[in-house]
Amino acid sequence: MGNAYADLGSWGGFTPYVGAGIGGANVIVRDYVSNPPQLRFTPTVQRWNLAWAAMAGVSYDITYNMKIDVGYRHVNMGDAVGGPADNRLTVKKLTGDEIRIGLRYLID
Repeated sequence: MGNAYADLGSWGGFTPYVGAGIGGANVIVRDYVSNPPQLRFTPTVQRWNLAWAAMAGVSYDITYNMKIDVGYRHVNMGDAVGGPADNRLTVKKLTGDEIRIGLRYLID
């Protein structure tokens, strides 16, 4: 996935940012068993989907060249479909939400 970020300015050591990404997701469905086990299939189904992400966060200057970063990311990987035609399993909108915390070191 290719991502792009934009800083929105800097105030008192805080720098908010937003970002977006686009790419591909290889979604694989295999070894599915329902509960209770009425539906079972083992053939692996693989599918490429368009994937996209939206991000936002803020970084704070700890020192001149070190920042702490807290951000949120929502990613959408499309649909997952698998199984035989008469018992097809479909998962709509396979998504993920993340809160990420990290350190950034700036090399000058």
